[in-house]
Parts: sequence; structure tokens; C-alpha cells
Amino acid sequence: MSWALPWLHSDAQLLAVHKPAGLLVHRTALDAHADTDVMSLLRSQVSAPLWPVHRLDKGTSGVLL
Repeated sequence: MSWALPWLHSDAQLLAVHKPAGLLVHRTALDAHADTDVMSLLRSQVSAPLWPVHRLDKGTSGVLL
């Protein structure tokens, strides 16, 4: 499945994206079969270091910073 994450806000220090339900924020052994995650997708698009400020459960959609 191909994921396109809508950017809601971007500046020099903060990126806010809409995380859809069904997508992990970061890789974890709890779901070893997941083929992608938000952090991997964003790191392939942004040429700066990224760290999540918080996380949302896989089944939860919402704004991720």
C-alpha cells in the first residue's frame, strides 16, 4: 500500500502531518510484519533529522508532530 501523508504545518523546527489509521508511527517488534511507518516515510522526504514528539496507536488517526 502506498501512503501519502498530508503535511499540515512545516517550519524550521516542527512538522505536523496527518497520520491515518493503520500506519505505525515507527518500526516496532510488536508489529514486525508492517512494511512501512510514518518516520520512514517522512525521513525519505525530508533532508533534516526527524524525531516524533509523541506517537499515536496504529489504529488511531490524527495529527502527529
